[in-house]
Amino acid sequence: MKQQRTALVLALAFSMMAVACGPSASNQPAGSGQISSDPFVFLSTQFNTVTESEAVRKQVLPGFTAAPVDFVGSDVGPFNDRLIAETKTAKGTIGVVGGQHGDFGGFSDLGIFEDLTPLAQRLKDRGIAQEFLDLGKLGTNRQVYIPWMQATYIMGVNKQALQYLPSGVKETDLTYTQLRDWCKNIADKTGQKRCGFPAGPKSLLHRPTPVAWSPPTRTPTRSRCGPTSRIFGST
Repeated sequence: MKQQRTALVLALAFSMMAVACGPSASNQPAGSGQISSDPFVFLSTQFNTVTESEAVRKQVLPGFTAAPVDFVGSDVGPFNDRLIAETKTAKGTIGVVGGQHGDFGGFSDLGIFEDLTPLAQRLKDRGIAQEFLDLGKLGTNRQVYIPWMQATYIMGVNKQALQYLPSGVKETDLTYTQLRDWCKNIADKTGQKRCGFPAGPKSLLHRPTPVAWSPPTRTPTRSRCGPTSRIFGST
């Protein structure tokens, strides 16, 4: 009998998703919260750097004692391939998967994930925004994943750049339009282009600018750093 998988995902426009695909015993109802004692793999596209993976293994997973867990970091391609391949086997090894909301766009059969509606009900006191829980249904009437963490984006600012702020604008409360105007002021008055976003092959530029300079109305400019995803703009 194929092993049921549970999907616990992090969903936000700017968020990381941790999808939990936990194995459950064949005689247990989906979403029952009953956990098999069999070892399983936690496959994740997040926390997949050496330092972060070790932190998960040494600081997070020791608190879970119901079953042995093998945390495996992965890029999106192998992540999707392995999960799909295991659905075709008599018994898979993946129990929990972690990724971003968009990582699930490639799964045509969301039935491979356990319905977490009962679990979502039990977690009502956690203060999870209903909008995020609705995203976790991925257009179905089932709770495919449960929001787990949110990324925080940080912008670093050189104090010398503050003098070029547009009139009436505070560096702690910027719209993207104001940020653009600030960068233009710096360029016009110093003759140097001193604002920048990381834009390499694995940069996160696509998140704050989903459509070439037509991003959301506001962006956080000073806040505590999230556990994984960061964007630094410097002047």
